[in-house]
Amino acid sequence: MLKEASFINTIPVDISGITSEQNRTFPWRIGIDQKVIVKRGDKNISAPVTCTEDVRVWIQIVEQQETRFFEKIKIKVMRPAEYPYEIKLQDEYANIKVKGPKLVLDKLNTEDVVLYIDVTSLKPPGPYKQPIKCDLPKNIELVDKLPEVHLDIREKMRSSGVK
Repeated sequence: MLKEASFINTIPVDISGITSEQNRTFPWRIGIDQKVIVKRGDKNISAPVTCTEDVRVWIQIVEQQETRFFEKIKIKVMRPAEYPYEIKLQDEYANIKVKGPKLVLDKLNTEDVVLYIDVTSLKPPGPYKQPIKCDLPKNIELVDKLPEVHLDIREKMRSSGVK
């Protein structure tokens, strides 16, 4: 009957006090349930099991991972100081999907996510297509590739002095 069992329950393992920062595998010797349940047809049959040996288990603690979607994050423009050109983005906002530890994602807000394009190497004037770049907190990763944004760099309009 034991050969028919797909699993055997163990006694509960107390993992309180163990954190993912320990980042190692923990071998334990634990006892098993003194019975096995086998499904035969539509019935569950319980049979006693006698085991004098401990079972070794290895438990690795990892943080629960989740994904989160952020909508309408403002795209910042990185440019040199005193940049004499006007920059117009076709889309000023982007959506992103990130993944990471649930505890970190629960505290994450839109101010922690920085989307930007860098125009310092572009030769004005002209239309360009630039990849959006992203700065994220530690342990947070981007799920999907960020899109490119269309932008136009042109001379700043000079205001005429009216007397």
